[in-house]
Amino acid sequence: MIVGPPGVLKTTAIEILDKQYADAVSVSDINAQGLIALRDAISGGTIRTLVLPELRKLYERHPTTAQNVEGTLRALVGEGFSNASFEDQRINVRKARATLIGALTPDTVRTNFARWEASGFHRRFLWPIIALEKPSALEDAVIEWQRINFNLPVVPRAPLSGSIPNLTTPDERRLFKVWVKHQPGGSHAIHMQLITKMVSVLRWWAGEVKSSSDPMMTMEAFSKALGPEGTLLSFEEPKVRSRRKRVRKVSAHVAGRTLANERWDARRKKKRRNT
Repeated sequence: MIVGPPGVLKTTAIEILDKQYADAVSVSDINAQGLIALRDAISGGTIRTLVLPELRKLYERHPTTAQNVEGTLRALVGEGFSNASFEDQRINVRKARATLIGALTPDTVRTNFARWEASGFHRRFLWPIIALEKPSALEDAVIEWQRINFNLPVVPRAPLSGSIPNLTTPDERRLFKVWVKHQPGGSHAIHMQLITKMVSVLRWWAGEVKSSSDPMMTMEAFSKALGPEGTLLSFEEPKVRSRRKRVRKVSAHVAGRTLANERWDARRKKKRRNT
């Protein structure tokens, strides 16, 4: 659950998943009926990740309805979601489990913090906090009319068969416990499991693409976002075009065109005299 104020590219960051993975689905709004419609696809493995670009929309309806959906999401990433409360519980269905990645503002966290602590919603997710190192980055990009460069490498792909093994050591997992000590939820067992899986995936992928970089450096950078103050995101600055250079180019172009016209006129006059 990526936490940050509006305008820090939370939605942009997580919707990359929807664009890169066939089994990831972005859901702009969700309710109980919508989850039931997705249940068979999730339990069958067609959908493995749900992306919620704005979790706050969940709470913009009746509180009872919102809490019911919240409970379903909690089950979806934990023990599994089978039958909804309004369905016949005698029907046998395969439990649906999926990864859930969302984005929300600090205000949404403050509003729901106590209930999430009591229900166990907090301990099911990692809660990185982000902000922009340069708050004017978006405005600068608009002024220069250039896209922000995310420097996104090739994203990892799922193995064609089998599963990815645990590629971490006990010493590293002890370090993971330190990384998640400021995470809400009381118990940090699930938080540590999530970090372990993330490191294992990155290490497996580094081996697949024959990369010499150490994924632990990436995870150490990410771990700062799990601290009490979060972390700052920095992007490659758009190349600022010098106004002086633009003026010189335009002047040179105009001057060149004027000289060419003068030469053309001189040739025409000479031709007329000869005629």
